[in-house]
Amino acid sequence: LGFGTVSQMIAQAGADYAGLDIAEKPVQMANFRLREHGLPGEARQGNMLECPFPDESFDHVVSIGCFHHTGNLQRCLEQTRRVLKPGGRATIMVYNAYSYR
Repeated sequence: LGFGTVSQMIAQAGADYAGLDIAEKPVQMANFRLREHGLPGEARQGNMLECPFPDESFDHVVSIGCFHHTGNLQRCLEQTRRVLKPGGRATIMVYNAYSYR
């Protein structure tokens, strides 16, 4: 979740926002930004390898530069698929040897 900038922008675009990060401080920052701007949604601390959201919870999942840090990219993709509603979409960016820098 970083500094919560993308969280804020997703919520401002009208999404029913839910965020997840393994670290406490990014969760606090995202929640602070949402509250400061009067936006709905909430970030929570957790691990995508054991994603705490129920099956078919989301229309869209966004991950920017995170899944490759977990040590199990395949598990993250499986969890993403599990929490997506039928017809849902995922936007996932991972760094690799050929990424733009």
